[in-house]
Amino acid sequence: FSSFTVARASHRSSLRRLLSPQPSRITPENMASPIVKKAPTFIKVGDLNPGSTGVNLIVKVSSVEAVTERIKKDGSKIKSVEALIGDETGSVILNLTSLKGEQDPRYLNLVKPGSSIQVRNAKVNMHKIESSAFIRLSVDIWGLIKPTDEGQNTNFEINSGKNVSTVEYELINHGGQSGAPAASS
Repeated sequence: FSSFTVARASHRSSLRRLLSPQPSRITPENMASPIVKKAPTFIKVGDLNPGSTGVNLIVKVSSVEAVTERIKKDGSKIKSVEALIGDETGSVILNLTSLKGEQDPRYLNLVKPGSSIQVRNAKVNMHKIESSAFIRLSVDIWGLIKPTDEGQNTNFEINSGKNVSTVEYELINHGGQSGAPAASS
C-alpha cells in the first residue's frame, strides 16, 4: 500500500508541473525571423541501402514499364508504373503509384525515357518475393519529382551494370520477429 501512495504522490507532482504556467518559447523576436530552408543534399544511387529514407537523387530515366492496375480490398483501383532510373554509380527501379482519387500516378508526365529528373525525399521500400526482398525506390505524398535545375550536372551515362534493385536481400526471422533484410551473395 505504501508504494501505491508514493506513486500517487509522484503523479501529483508531475501533474502540478504540467498544469503550472510555462514560460513561452515563442517570442516576438523569434517570430519575426525568417524561416531558412536548407539546400537538399544529393546522394548517388550506389549509396542506397534497405534503410534509406529522405533520399535526394539527380538521375536520368532509362526506361518506363507499362502501367499495371491492382484492385484493392475496398474495390478501388491502384495504377502503378515502374521506371528504371540511374546515375554513373548505378541504377534502381522507381515505383510510382496513384494516390487515392487519382487516375494516373503522380509525376508520370516527368518520368520519360531520356529525361533528367530530381527525386526528392524518396524512400526505399523492400519488394518481397517469397523469402527474399529487393530494393524499390518510391516517392510518397511528402516527396517530389521535378526536372533538373540549370547548372546541375546531368552529363553522365547510367551505369546499368550495377542495378541495386537486383541485389537479393534475405529476410531473417529472429525468434518470430521479422528482422532487417540481410544482403545475400
